[in-house]
Amino acid sequence: MKKKENYYTLVSIGIIVIILILIFVIIDKYNINSSIKYGINTINDINIAKEMITNDAFENRAIQKSNNTFYRINNWNNYLDGISCINSYNNSITNLYDQKNGKLSYKLDYEPDEELLKSLDKSYVSKKGLSLKNIDTLATGEYSFVPTSAYYSIQSNYNLLVYGYLINKESNTTEDYGYLVQMNYIVNTYSIIPFDEVKDMELANIEDGASKDIQKERIEEGAKLFPTTASDRTIANHLLTNFKNNAIYKPELAFKQLDNEYAKKFGNVEGFKQYIEQNRDKLKKISLSNVEKQNITEGYVLYKCYEDGNTSYYIQYSEEDFLEIKLKFSNIIL
Repeated sequence: MKKKENYYTLVSIGIIVIILILIFVIIDKYNINSSIKYGINTINDINIAKEMITNDAFENRAIQKSNNTFYRINNWNNYLDGISCINSYNNSITNLYDQKNGKLSYKLDYEPDEELLKSLDKSYVSKKGLSLKNIDTLATGEYSFVPTSAYYSIQSNYNLLVYGYLINKESNTTEDYGYLVQMNYIVNTYSIIPFDEVKDMELANIEDGASKDIQKERIEEGAKLFPTTASDRTIANHLLTNFKNNAIYKPELAFKQLDNEYAKKFGNVEGFKQYIEQNRDKLKKISLSNVEKQNITEGYVLYKCYEDGNTSYYIQYSEEDFLEIKLKFSNIIL
């Protein structure tokens, strides 16, 4: 009788062990299927991803920051996801600023102070002593961000390091700025560390080899991330918008983004500045109705862009550095 009981006990234990193994296998499979594969990256398999991004093919893109290696962004989906997070963050700041100054002309479907606090990295919140009681101290104006360079690294999260400048819409001034966006594609959340002390921040200049610790724990809580699939039109429109902002706020940078032959029409950067000053309204009205992708030169992508059905301009970007662009407009447009 005891032998029978022992037999049934062993069988029961065996069944429980098998069930537990099956549960772990299913969970692991779910995580793999839940992770979004962008470019060379499978987000939840960190070790494989690290091996893949540190091979010889990517060495020329590598930038060492402390124990973390950042690479020039190589996938539009990841990059635009990060830009979307930054835009949401700045929208919360703008809405909170307008709300506390009685300038908000419509009702929001969310609380900007709660959303702003939720989107910030927990260590940053702790360091700055932020809470719902004082988060409005960050709401100092109406801002939009223009990126000029971007890099990525993979730890437990997909980390996007973006440099550029903030536009203060009220004063019409700019300020050099940067963000570290930490994105978790398993649960689709993100958190942000803004570089608000840009003059003495550790990451003020990517070439300096300065360092900053990157959050190694996966972001399980944070603001909601909405992964995107970038279309050619979305990409072309993003590059065009950046150029238009640069032309108005950073004309020296915009002049470098012009096709070399086309740039000659302005003589030099001073001639370009003068032209933009006289044609701001014309520049702002440049739009995009359709786009055709053309691969003409190896390593570069060329967009033939249309405005109201007419070929209006060309945008070319480098596959090694997405924000390295060249533009050429028809004389009617610009």
